[in-house]
Amino acid sequence: MLVHYITLVLSVLLISSPISYSNSRISLVLTDIFDVVEFGAIGDGKTDDSPVLGNIVGSTNKTDWMSNHGDSWLLFLMVSGLTVSVSGQIDGQGPIWWENACIGTPSPGISCHAPVALQFKRCTGLRLNGLTHVNSPRVHITITTCNGVIVSNLHIIAPETSPNTDGIDISGSTDVNIRDSVIETGDDCIAIGGGSSYIKISGVMCGPGHGISIGSLGHGGTDVVENVHVHNCSMRKTLTGVRIKTYQGGTGYAKKISFTGIRFDAVNNPIIIDQYYCPTHQGCLTSVSIMPTFKLIFFSCKL
Repeated sequence: MLVHYITLVLSVLLISSPISYSNSRISLVLTDIFDVVEFGAIGDGKTDDSPVLGNIVGSTNKTDWMSNHGDSWLLFLMVSGLTVSVSGQIDGQGPIWWENACIGTPSPGISCHAPVALQFKRCTGLRLNGLTHVNSPRVHITITTCNGVIVSNLHIIAPETSPNTDGIDISGSTDVNIRDSVIETGDDCIAIGGGSSYIKISGVMCGPGHGISIGSLGHGGTDVVENVHVHNCSMRKTLTGVRIKTYQGGTGYAKKISFTGIRFDAVNNPIIIDQYYCPTHQGCLTSVSIMPTFKLIFFSCKL
């Protein structure tokens, strides 16, 4: 009953007031509960409900969200065989959230409040195609503990100055393929976190932003990343190009990493391996006071 399950998720998460309905498309603002059944979804496990299309606009009520909601705005949890193939747009109304935003990775137990726009968690066989993301409050898309993911033909847009607006964050996931997409953000275009393996990235145009990153790794423990291959991607006017970043004192390894066929245009730092990562710039240790414990194994770079 996959379609029925997805319909239930959308009924809870897609919120509308006001609603405008034109040419079989829906424009909605996330303030009240919205039921997609009212716009033609059947949810019987057999009918294709994908013609129920639309644009989603985030709420500007920052205080209400921080008081009553979690860290994810749209969440798909434990769905197998999910395909999201649309031409619609998600507008996160980012500017209202970017003021006084958390910068870098928050400490354990500390919430940044600003939600991730779209999260996929513990999903298998996920296909995400064609979506446009604009001005997420924080990270645009997160892929967490998923397996067998193909992401293609996305356009992610946020100003160069917007804080913590990563395009796609991957963590604890395997067999993820991201290809043929344009990502313009104020932070990492793509970030690959601990517990991830067999990640392929190709045909991605990144810029502005902070490039494609492995890490940061080892924040408060041990992280492992392996079999990551970034191929045939372009970096234009980014802070960094491709990089590996590990926290001071963290442990683990990054294994079988390759960057090939990468094109750089006006990039400040094309390649960086930083084993003393300290984003807050407060209480940072130096190479004299601590030795890096992360291992890089079978790393290759052919540009």
